[in-house]
Formats: sequence, structure tokens, C-alpha cells
Amino acid sequence: MEEFDAKELSTRCRRCQKLVVSNVERAVNVLEEELQIKEFDVPEASVIRIYEHLEDTTEINHKLFLAGIEIKESYLAGQDLEGYFMERIGS
Repeated sequence: MEEFDAKELSTRCRRCQKLVVSNVERAVNVLEEELQIKEFDVPEASVIRIYEHLEDTTEINHKLFLAGIEIKESYLAGQDLEGYFMERIGS
């Protein structure tokens, strides 16, 4: 059983590029300064979720690589509301 508000539900279902990186601080700097990406969050250590420019994942990964940031994982995440609840109830 989980309890959270509507804003958290919206965030959990929103499409994003999820990255696990070696240096979050440096990666955030690249996102903001070089790629002008502002819609992202850092929900936990080494994890970044990017909510814009989802069609540019190759360019994002390339810029991070050139900045010396190791990308341990990079994938598109998120789903629609129905899919989220179906996953939670095990269907």
C-alpha cells in the first residue's frame, strides 16, 4: 500500500528519460548550461529524470559522455495512469 498526493501520481506517470550517472552535479550542469534543459529532477543519488527533449536522448547522452560523465543507465520511463495502476495491482 502506497500513499501520495495527486502531484506525486502525476510525476510517477509522466514520460521521462531516466539516467543513472557517475556525477549528478556535473551532469546537471551539462543539462542546464550546454543543453538548456530545465525540466528535470534528481529523486535520489545518481539518478536524473529529464522531462523535456525526449526525442534528443542520443544528443543528451553524447554531451554527458563528452563531459566525462559515466552513464550507467539511460532509458525512457513513465506510463499512462491506467498502466501505472495495472502494474501496481499485478495485472
